[in-house]
Amino acid sequence: MQNKFISSVILPYFSMYQKQDIEIGIRSVSGEWLFASDKLIQQFPKPVTHQEIIGAGDEFLNNLFGNNEVTLFCNKINELLCNSLFPLDTLIDNVRSDGSISFSTTIPLFDNDNRYVARRFLTRPVDRLVINEGVLKRYRARFNRRGVFLNKIFPISLTHKEEIVLGLLLLGYSQKQIAGVLMCSRSAVAKFIAEDLCACFEMSGSSSKLLVEKLISLGYDHWIPERLIFN
Repeated sequence: MQNKFISSVILPYFSMYQKQDIEIGIRSVSGEWLFASDKLIQQFPKPVTHQEIIGAGDEFLNNLFGNNEVTLFCNKINELLCNSLFPLDTLIDNVRSDGSISFSTTIPLFDNDNRYVARRFLTRPVDRLVINEGVLKRYRARFNRRGVFLNKIFPISLTHKEEIVLGLLLLGYSQKQIAGVLMCSRSAVAKFIAEDLCACFEMSGSSSKLLVEKLISLGYDHWIPERLIFN
């Protein structure tokens, strides 16, 4: 029943994106690739055809990207996504053919009986010029030293918006750059940081620098939201 829904509803709908200038893909709940736009396939580090990737799973991607820390991390993220009914935003370095950082938004897809059958992910490049290189170096150093770090659960519960702003701050975004991402004013971001994020961490004021310093001291510069792990 699920396969019929995928073939008769999901794939015909997303086929319109095959030749468009958009990086979009579909994977089943078990991880097999069901669809990949031409633009997405162009971002792979080695030339592949649409026929080669459809039906492939993690082993195919391991051969494509190599057996390294980034591949291990991506596989672990994929494993968690297979069991998650929540949308997820991720930032992953060293996976794009052009050398930029890949930002991906993943959402679950359901059939008419409300069963989770597949997930759609939409990726786009993040300009390295707006990312603090020192932050990226610290990420890579922590990752290489500790391996994939998924099981530390933090006691502070955050909303989806708080997680996005928190993640961007940790990546070195300024309040002005975050405002550009959220399409709001810089003052609105400053107010959100002061009244929401700083309050969550029992801080006064709206200093992004002081907030980031505290987040790093607590280990938040290498974290996955609790709801992703337990749902």
